[in-house]
Amino acid sequence: QCPSTLDDSDNPVVWNVSSCGGLCTPGHYLAEDTSMCVPCPNGTYQPDLGRTFCHPCSTGMDTVTPAASSFQHCLLPEECAPGSFFNTTRRSCSICPLGTYQPMANQNHCIRCPGDADTDIVGAVSVNDCKANQCMNHDSDFVGYIESPNHPGYYPVNVTCTWTINSPPGRRILFIIPEINLPWEDRCADYLVIRQSDSSYSKSTYESCESYQRPLLVTAKSRDVWIQFHSNSANTGRGFHIGYVFYRREHRKLIEDIIQDGSLYQSAEHQRILKDRTFIDTLFEVIANPGAFFSYSEQATALLPPSFINLLLNKVRNHTDQL
Repeated sequence: QCPSTLDDSDNPVVWNVSSCGGLCTPGHYLAEDTSMCVPCPNGTYQPDLGRTFCHPCSTGMDTVTPAASSFQHCLLPEECAPGSFFNTTRRSCSICPLGTYQPMANQNHCIRCPGDADTDIVGAVSVNDCKANQCMNHDSDFVGYIESPNHPGYYPVNVTCTWTINSPPGRRILFIIPEINLPWEDRCADYLVIRQSDSSYSKSTYESCESYQRPLLVTAKSRDVWIQFHSNSANTGRGFHIGYVFYRREHRKLIEDIIQDGSLYQSAEHQRILKDRTFIDTLFEVIANPGAFFSYSEQATALLPPSFINLLLNKVRNHTDQL
């Protein structure tokens, strides 16, 4: 039989309370002890007719008034901006810690950065604030590269990368530095240095603490080199991607002749080549094995402009004639 507060005149035999007329409206529930429709208390809601319970809001959320009829009435008690979250233990907003971010307002959690990425600051608001910390060094056969962490994105603060590169027997190292981006505001607190042996105390072959857009080729005078990149806790930049190739020691004069030729850097087209990884790979093939240049010159001609091919061709030809 229906509770006394509800009408069953249209249907004297019913199987559950929802069959009774005069159902409890949304935002209310039927209290079993009093058989009365009562408002859902704060922190709960009920969107349906004729229910005997109310749904609780998510952890940490509350309703402004009783009798909420939708989960959308469940709100955080405090407005939390992007980069923060509602801390259910403290019942207040907290800043997202390092290694996490939150792009939306009024959330009760922060999102962890992917992989081993980290953030420079607390309160990150985007996945783009997550930065990989890995110091990259990749090599295969006679070619390789190093790059600052998170490249081509901005590198993290307070990071130190140290690389030691050892040439195969009978070879030396040539570096191509397409460009480098380090903040000048830090007065050389962020820097890159290449030293002439595998010792941190050896003479430097190259060092920079500024940004350069003009490509540069650097040869190591020794078989091994020691490289270090360091960033401080202040500003950051996009860093660098530096390719290197192991060339035969007997080709040292050819390499020096190529990299010391001003026409290699003067034209915008040549500078574009020295910033393009596909073109650099082709150039590295010539440097690693100049004798093979003529055998694939047709392929190289398709990849490189005539002025660049002629510069290399003349120097390789003169070098091979002298051997």
